[in-house]
Amino acid sequence: MPTHVLKTSHAARPESFREHLQAELAARCNRNPRYSLRAFAGFLAVDHATLSQLMRGKRALTPSMIRRLGGRIGLSIDEIERHVTLEKDFEGAAAGTKQFMSLAAEAAAALLDGHAFAILELMRLREFRPDVGWIERMLGISADAINIALQHLIRLGFLEMRAADSWIDLTGGAVLHEEQFNILALERVLSRSRELQQLSATVAPDAPRFHGSLTLAIGATERAKMIAAAEQLLRLLSSESAAHAEQKTREQLYQFEIHCFPISSDTGPASPER
Repeated sequence: MPTHVLKTSHAARPESFREHLQAELAARCNRNPRYSLRAFAGFLAVDHATLSQLMRGKRALTPSMIRRLGGRIGLSIDEIERHVTLEKDFEGAAAGTKQFMSLAAEAAAALLDGHAFAILELMRLREFRPDVGWIERMLGISADAINIALQHLIRLGFLEMRAADSWIDLTGGAVLHEEQFNILALERVLSRSRELQQLSATVAPDAPRFHGSLTLAIGATERAKMIAAAEQLLRLLSSESAAHAEQKTREQLYQFEIHCFPISSDTGPASPER
């Protein structure tokens, strides 16, 4: 898999309008250590929560928003109109693949908080700094949330930190959209689960184990109850383990996993009640 170190002198110039916003904020943060997303929102005359969502790709950029913010950051009229067209084209393409990608994306979203992809995206900026405080000012989220997201990226094999100032994007910059990121993340999680199962069969073939799978057709009410029950079971197992921690003489590690995600779209006609 290709790797590259994303340093200030090597990353590409902005292509999307969101990348233009990110690059402008990054340059301001680099010039002024006290500058932040909130200050940038004030300059742009937009709510800081709205700007945070725009910067992380959680909110669509409308033509009027692109024109208003583009003028504030000094883009030419031609550049602004080009981004308006590009954003419309992207939205059209995304709509065409949304139904295909949504199931895997929803399942992966349950495993991640959305900040991991935002950090990976920031690493493509020429102005990027491998520093938690810098990322905090860029995204407007807490340092704890950033550290959790970084651990997600490392465990998924998307990021390597060889030194304090050398963060390597192991995707090679190929993951361009959050839908791609979510699907790849889910594939990595499931692949890791299979690897652990195979390793378990080798190192502890006689240890007690259980594997099961169940597919159910359920409505919204039942779905919420079952997911809550699955969460409660994991909390119960965790609390039981903590309660008996001092009594254990020789621990054996076990992997407990519960996956609950849709495998069909709920937009079709409803099945008749039985």
